[in-house]
Amino acid sequence: MKFWNTYPLFRLLIPFISGIIFVFYFQVSFNPVWLILAALLIMLISMISNRMSGYKFRWVFGVLLYFSVFISGLTSTILRTPKYNDTFFQKSLKQGDVFFVRLTEPIVEKPKSVRAFGNIELKKDSAAWISVSGKVMLYFENDSSAMSLKYGDCILISGEINGIPPPANPHQFDYKTYLANNGIYHQAFLRSGDWKKTNINRANPVFKFSEEARFRMLKILEKNGLNGDEYAVASALLLGYKENLEPELRSQYVGAGAMHILSVSGLHVGIIFVVIGFLLKFLDKIRHGRFLKFTIVLFVIWLYAFITGLSPSVMRASVMFSLFAIKDLRKQQSDPYNTLAASAFILLIFDPFILTKIGFQLSYAAVLGIIALFKPIYQLMIFKNKTGDYIWQIIAVSLAAQIGTFPISVLYFHQFPTYFLPANLVVIPLAWLIMVNGIAVMAFFFWGWMAGILALALKNLVFLLNYSVAFVDGLPGSKIEGLVLFMPQVLLIYILFVAITRFFVQKNGIWMVVTLSFTFLLEITFAYNRFKILNQKQLVIYNVLGKTAIDIFLGEQAFSLADSSLLADKNAIDFNLKNARIYAGIHQISNFSLGQPIKTGIIKQYPVFEVHTPNFVEFNKYRLGIIDKDYDGYLVEKPLKLDYLILKRNPRISISSLKEKFAFKKLIFDGSNNVSSLNRWAEECKNLAIPFHNIKTDGAFVADL
Repeated sequence: MKFWNTYPLFRLLIPFISGIIFVFYFQVSFNPVWLILAALLIMLISMISNRMSGYKFRWVFGVLLYFSVFISGLTSTILRTPKYNDTFFQKSLKQGDVFFVRLTEPIVEKPKSVRAFGNIELKKDSAAWISVSGKVMLYFENDSSAMSLKYGDCILISGEINGIPPPANPHQFDYKTYLANNGIYHQAFLRSGDWKKTNINRANPVFKFSEEARFRMLKILEKNGLNGDEYAVASALLLGYKENLEPELRSQYVGAGAMHILSVSGLHVGIIFVVIGFLLKFLDKIRHGRFLKFTIVLFVIWLYAFITGLSPSVMRASVMFSLFAIKDLRKQQSDPYNTLAASAFILLIFDPFILTKIGFQLSYAAVLGIIALFKPIYQLMIFKNKTGDYIWQIIAVSLAAQIGTFPISVLYFHQFPTYFLPANLVVIPLAWLIMVNGIAVMAFFFWGWMAGILALALKNLVFLLNYSVAFVDGLPGSKIEGLVLFMPQVLLIYILFVAITRFFVQKNGIWMVVTLSFTFLLEITFAYNRFKILNQKQLVIYNVLGKTAIDIFLGEQAFSLADSSLLADKNAIDFNLKNARIYAGIHQISNFSLGQPIKTGIIKQYPVFEVHTPNFVEFNKYRLGIIDKDYDGYLVEKPLKLDYLILKRNPRISISSLKEKFAFKKLIFDGSNNVSSLNRWAEECKNLAIPFHNIKTDGAFVADL
């Protein structure tokens, strides 16, 4: 594996990332001082062993070096994990504490509240103010006082601070983990009397000026006639401001495989890097011109990062292209893999949690795909015509990037845009034109008529972009949905990519053996998952606010019982139920509205429902009862045997009366009940020793049948 020796930074990046992941998944915490000393000691031993052991035992030095880098990654992560800090506020959290909080981001207005993020810096107990640390997510009652808050403002809060709840339903977006990866473990809902604004503002001057600069650029776009979807897309594409993007518009870009152009990242910084480099090419012929060109390129790249709000994605891209600019200045022939690894090292040292960001993963996967596969794909066809060659380059880049990002995209988004090639043939050239045009609008804002002409051209270009994306998204079969990959499968696929690429480069039979071996392992995982899906028999009662939703999974089929209002609400179903069905491999769904007559029948040898009344169903030899507010009691000679009994919509009953009419294994309270009913029933169940599951507090109920 001689090829591996040419990528030293990549080789060291792997143990460093392994140390970060070790902390994430095993939640370990050691004293950082001892870890640093251990790393230094291991490095010292490795250097001594390298000098004394000779060539035969050179691997000892490599193993010890990798282990020390692993400890470095582990230490760096622990030091930057707020909950491992001795001053973390949760360690001394008590009822009635008052906290001094500094807002770390601009506020965001929600339909019923105002959201903000802040750092807790001081805590007042019965004696005095003490220094503490930690981040918190705040939701304010939506009023004029909350809307007046600004980035850097310091406030006093006295409301109750709680942990972030886990996902309410199977495979739902895990907001708790997402926030934890940003160092946020708590939230507070504050009424107007629970907080007070101070006269102190401690905004970071750099970030504050950056936000103000971006706000001014947004105002320039708005002032020059951009509005609606054109303004929303121009704001996102040029300045990374995505608050104005409507869900339907986002969905169209995702479906067309063009969402990447709305996230300011490598494509946007790359366009600026190439354009500025081209415009300053004449400096290469002047003495010290290369250094001047390098200085201007760096200045423009970081000015753009500054204007776009110094978001993690643009910072990532700026670091990457800054390293490429340094390499170009020094006329180095260093491998692009090492340059890429160096940029990742820099970012991970400062923020290990950036590894968990989907944008970080997709960016590096795309660039790796382009570095590894663009040239082999491009060389498959030769075009003497410049236009044909340009089109083929776009196709080759799109293919390489799509191959690189495909496993990660499926892992998180469970879909694949089938028309990504024709879409990119349109959106990438348009993105270039919009970037150049948009920067010109902002640069010539003071020149009224010129800015107006440029803005009109920009508006038409963005309109054309939106129309093209909507057209592609509306084509039949524009995306394949319901795809599922698990992390081990993603890793196996990337190993396969490496093995296949090395085989075609080196023509070495060992890589074919590796390819076939990992293909076999991957097929085993797919076969195992398929076997589980075909044999599954599962009941899922979801946690949907104010609604009842029940899925019965039998093989690849789902039989869904839900309120009619929920069945008509696609957004609610997508948010609460869709992912559970995707991971269950469901290809056919039969919907039944609760309270309506349910037809009996047989589908693929499965008994669907044998109905005793609209509220009692039998499936696969299991009996399910549903009691709602219209329940007025049933005349029975002996208790009706049920497996599960569900209470919905606050029926006025006592648990003891239910015991007289039904014999059930477990009682389930769904998300349509109010808190007072739930508390009363829970207390009764505890006194009567009856097993129960409160969906509002315990999350969705899942049972294998």
